[in-house]
Amino acid sequence: MIQIDPVILLVLRWTLALIFATALTHKLKDPRAFGAAVADYRLLPSALLMPVTATLLLLEVLVVLALVLPGLGRFGAWAAAASLTLYAGAITINLARGRREIDCGCSGPALRQQLSEWLVLRNALLAVLAVLAAQPATPRVLSGWDASTIAFGVVALLLLHSTVNHLIANQPKLKALFPSYD
Repeated sequence: MIQIDPVILLVLRWTLALIFATALTHKLKDPRAFGAAVADYRLLPSALLMPVTATLLLLEVLVVLALVLPGLGRFGAWAAAASLTLYAGAITINLARGRREIDCGCSGPALRQQLSEWLVLRNALLAVLAVLAAQPATPRVLSGWDASTIAFGVVALLLLHSTVNHLIANQPKLKALFPSYD
């Protein structure tokens, strides 16, 4: 195992917590839409849809809490990596089936995202960041400057994540505008 500076760990953990919290908020605003998105993946028998959907929501709540609560950050990061890998796997299975038209269910109805390899790549990269966030911290005392570094780092990563999400969501429109875009 490698040791990572605690500032980097906190930037990664808080960024992941806010990404999961944002996705969770969208899902909780319209749990029926999230349930429909889970059903659209066609990976579960109908009898399991409601309990699995509820379990996924609970898991995301636990991931957010574990990422930000002292002493649970490593556990939260591993749980985030597992969740992201699970979601990437579900997307990959549907892409292999040729089912691109369904919504990933990641961001709620406000930002519909059709399944694509880009979503798999996004989740894989986030899972790698989560694995990094699960590493032990280098022992050192945080300073006052570290707080601003953490805040700016989190904002920068969240802006990057938001930009990537909007590019992925608008990919069909970009293809229509620029046929050579791919």
